[in-house]
Amino acid sequence: IPVLFYGTGYICPKGQDYQCRPSLCVRKVYERRPYDAFGPDLRTRAKGWKRWFTEEYEKINAIYNHPSANSYAVRAMMSNYLYKGADIWRAIKSEGRRTGWWDRLERAVPRDAGTVVFDCGYGAPVITLGMLAHGRSVLGVDSDSCRIAVAKNCYMAQGRYGGAASNMHFECCEASQWGFRPADAFVLSDRLAADSAFVAKCRANLSPGGLVVKTDGSIIACGAGKDAMDSAAAGATGSAAENMPCSKAEIPGGKETENIENQ
Repeated sequence: IPVLFYGTGYICPKGQDYQCRPSLCVRKVYERRPYDAFGPDLRTRAKGWKRWFTEEYEKINAIYNHPSANSYAVRAMMSNYLYKGADIWRAIKSEGRRTGWWDRLERAVPRDAGTVVFDCGYGAPVITLGMLAHGRSVLGVDSDSCRIAVAKNCYMAQGRYGGAASNMHFECCEASQWGFRPADAFVLSDRLAADSAFVAKCRANLSPGGLVVKTDGSIIACGAGKDAMDSAAAGATGSAAENMPCSKAEIPGGKETENIENQ
C-alpha cells in the first residue's frame, strides 16, 4: 500500500536541529498495488517506484506548496530577512501583506517557467517563486544596488535550506536598459505595468504560451501558442479553500485518501 507524506521535511528539516517548525502535513494513502507493478526484476521495480513516487509528490506539491495553503512558506521566506535590519523586515512584511504574500503570483507562474522579476526590491518575490518550485529559474532585476546586495545575501538565494543553488539570480540594472532575452514569464511592478511600451517589449520576448503578469498576480498579456492565460488565471484567482481537498476526502476513481493536519 503506497503512502505519501508532504510537509514532514518542513516540520523537521534534514541537517538542522530537532526543533519542529509549524507546517501543513499531508498523508495520502493510495489503493493497494502489486509489488511487481513496475517490472519483474528488482532494479526495474526500484526505478519504476521511484519515478511513480516523484510524479505523485509533484502533484501533491502543486496543490499545497503555496503561501495561502501552507503558512510555512511565508515564515520560511521571511526568515531570509531576520538579520537584515528592522526597516527591511518591515518593508518586506508590509509588501507581503499588501500582495497576499505573492500567492496569486506564485499560482499564476508555471512551476517550470524561466521567470524575470523586474523591480524585485529586496528579492522577496524571487525567493518565493524559487523556493516553492525548484523547477523554476528566477531572475530578479532592480536598479538599486543596495537592495540587490541584500537579496544576493539571503541564504535561500545561495541555495541553502530550501533554495535551489541555480534557480535564483539577481542583476542590478534599470529595467528599461536590461538586455531582453526570451523568458516564459515576466513579472512587472505597478510602475512598469503602466508603461505600454515596456509591456509590449516584454510580450515580444515571451516564449510560446508565456505570461506577462503583475506582482499581485494580475495577468497583463500572454504569448502566442497554447492558451496559457485561462489556465494561469484559474490558478491565480482560485482561493486556498478551492484548491485544498477536504480532510480524509475520497479521491474519485480510486480508494486513495488524504489526511491533512496543521502541525
